Formats: sequence, C-alpha cells, structure tokens
Amino acid sequence: MKPFSFFKTLFIFSVILSFSGQVTASTVSDSKTTASSKFTYTFGEKPIGGKEIYIPVEFKNNDFDADDSEWSYQRSASSDNIIVFWEKGFGQFPDKVANTKLSVDINTILAKAEKYYSYYRDTMQFVVKGKSKTDQYRMIIILRYQEEWLATGAGYDNVIGALWVNPWALRTDSALAHEFGHTFQYQTACDGNYGFRDQNYVGQFWEQCAQFMSWQINNSSFTREIPHFLENAHKHFSHEDYRYQSMYFMEFWKQKHGIEFLGKLWRGAKVPEHPLQTYKRITGINQEQLNDEFFEYACKNVAWDYPLGNHNRSFIKGLSAVDQKKHSHHTSLEVAKNGYYRIANKQIPQAYGYNAIPLSIPKSGTKVAVDFEGLKGQWSSIEGWRYGFVVIKENDAAVYGKMKKDKQGTAKITIPEGAKELWLVVTGAASEHRNHVWDDKLDNDENFPYQVKFTNTTIQ
Repeated sequence: MKPFSFFKTLFIFSVILSFSGQVTASTVSDSKTTASSKFTYTFGEKPIGGKEIYIPVEFKNNDFDADDSEWSYQRSASSDNIIVFWEKGFGQFPDKVANTKLSVDINTILAKAEKYYSYYRDTMQFVVKGKSKTDQYRMIIILRYQEEWLATGAGYDNVIGALWVNPWALRTDSALAHEFGHTFQYQTACDGNYGFRDQNYVGQFWEQCAQFMSWQINNSSFTREIPHFLENAHKHFSHEDYRYQSMYFMEFWKQKHGIEFLGKLWRGAKVPEHPLQTYKRITGINQEQLNDEFFEYACKNVAWDYPLGNHNRSFIKGLSAVDQKKHSHHTSLEVAKNGYYRIANKQIPQAYGYNAIPLSIPKSGTKVAVDFEGLKGQWSSIEGWRYGFVVIKENDAAVYGKMKKDKQGTAKITIPEGAKELWLVVTGAASEHRNHVWDDKLDNDENFPYQVKFTNTTIQ
C-alpha cells in the first residue's frame, strides 16, 4: 500500500487477496432471532443498557431497526464493549450459512474481541478509562459476506474504533488482533491526541505496532516472518519494506519501560512528531543515546534476548539445518585492501538499521578484535556507527562486548567458556534524526558504509 494522507475522515488500511471461487447467495430465511442457549451475548436486537451504539455519518439514512436495511440490529450481536453487524447474505445466523467457507461463530468472535479489547485498553493502555470515547460507545465490527480477504482496522468519524472483515480474517487470530490494534491506534486521536496521523512518515509505525500488539497475544504467530525481517534489518527502523516484520524495537521498549509504554507513547505524541522523536522526548534521551539504544536492540536481536524471544528460538531450533540458516542473520562482505572486508552495497546499514556478521569461534580465553573504519558516503554530514561483539553460549545466554562508536577504532572481546556463536554487530547511527518518508524508493535512504578487519577470528 502506498502512503496517503491519514485519517481525514476514516483511516482505511486494507489487505485484499483474491480468493478462488464465487460467493453464492445464502438461502437462509430464518425469521427467528433468538440465539442458541450457549450464546453469551446480546443477539438479534439493539442492546439495552450499557454503552451506546454510535451511528456513523455514512449510515445516517440506514434504519437499524428494520430487518431489510443494509445493516440491522436483527443481524447483530453485542458484548459490553463491542457490537458486530453482519451483511444480509449471512441471514440471521452466520454459523448456519449454506456456504461453509463463510460460516462464522459470532459467540467465539465476540469472546476474542473482548479479550483483545481488554488487553489493549487495560494492559497496554492505549486509552484511559474515564477519558475516552470508549467509555460511551461500543467499538464496531462490520462483517462482510465475501470470500475475498478483507481485514481493515480504523474507525468512524473520529469518534470510535471499528474494523471491517470477512469470515476468513475473523478466523485468523493474528489478523483479527492486528486489526483490533489499528482500532485502538485510531482511538488515541478520537480521544484528543495526535495519534500519529496525517504525516507521510507514520504509516509504517501503525503497521509495526499493530503486529507488535498482536504478537503479545498470539506469541507464536509471526515466526515465519523472521527471514523477511533479517533480509531488511539493515534498513531504517521506519522503512516501508518490512513494516509488518520490524516490531522488535517495540519489544525492546517493553523490556526496558514496561508493557504499558507503547500506549503511553501513542497517547503522548505531539503533532507532527515521528515516533522516535516522541520516544526521545518522553524518555528524556538525546540522539546520541537513541543510537546507543538501537545498538543494544540490534545485539539483542542476535540472541532474540527478549521476553517473547523464546518463541523465536524454539521455532528455529525445530527447523532443518537449511531452514535454520534462512532464519539466522547473514551479512554480505566484499574483500577490500590490506586484509579488510567492506560491507556490500546492498546491505550498508541505514539510520537505525544494523548488520550482524557471523564469525568463527576460537577456543575459550582467546581475545578477538575488529579494526573498524567508517567510510565516506553520500550522507557523510550525518554519518555515525556503533559496533561491538556478541557471543552466544551453549545455553543460549548472550554475552555482550563493549560498544564502540569511533569512526576508526577497535572493538575487542574475550571468548568465554561454552561459546557456540560469535557475531560482530554494526549499526547505522545518524547524528541527527531525519524522518523516513514512505515513498517506495531506495536511492534516498541514508546509509553509512564501513570496512572491518579481524584478529583471531574469520568471517563465516
């Protein structure tokens, strides 16, 4: 999806995937609106009491009390915080449609939705009780009668969060949680905050955070995304090319500041900040310190040294040797003069991006070193680097070497007992923050070339 002006009336992020087969019209004609005895929520009628139902401007001429309207309370179900409306094709009972590909268990969907709602509101604190329009209104799910993939999260009229889905998306827990993440992101602005809207450098952050939010609940759902992340890890934190995979810096934030920090950041952002500008302001750090944190984050990625990192490690261990390599960091170096290796053009680290270079393991007690030299590039006016070693032990524990930042310098580490992997990590550390615009171009991405020479170890 190309970037566009965010949320003038309604933000829509939609992934549309063609799905073979034609949708056949439902012949369901049940007139009864009573749900089964196992149904937990209000079914087939406007809820009485509790939170209100917000009627969007685009539906102002829709009679929700009439069964033959496009959207009707007779084709709805509601819980404390959410209401679901489904299209006529489902009839009154979405779990009884003739086309089983479109069958939906509304009771289960509402239970999941309430789980996500509670987590994003109470644990991650994207909204604050007593200060949010969610205190007054239920969030809305619009269920379309179609086999074609639809998963869109945003909201209506800058009032309340909403999502638009097809049955397939509802049955995909990671996708449903992702889109619910978007509804809460949208809600931050509804509640009077900036909410990272209307800038051409914030859309990536919406996707990064929605994936991160889903990951907190669906812990093992994103392991297949690891190779794509690793292929793009040298790119800017906000690069559009891996916006669905680059969620690990938010896990670094969680480890450092707590699970509620991301919600605090969304609520605390000020127009027209980039998320990293917001982060620096609310944590009281400067650009130099931010670059230090990105190096720490990159080193942790080598070992997946995070609260949820064990899911990545366990998944990778269960793969074949060939597939394990695909799920491991890899960096291309080219032979240069005087024993140096130069980073390949295709992997020069951009601002906040990194390289992780696998090295041979000498015997324990050996002192290994790297002579580092930053090279002149197109963006020398803001150039900067961080570099240092990481050792992974047989028990998967990480040993982190001292970080260095000189343009020409030497980093060292002594190999500990039980070492199984040795890595050199290099990050791009721009001396000033520049917003990365979502433009699908590569020729304007700031990067910082370098070369390295090793002592007592060799590149793998």
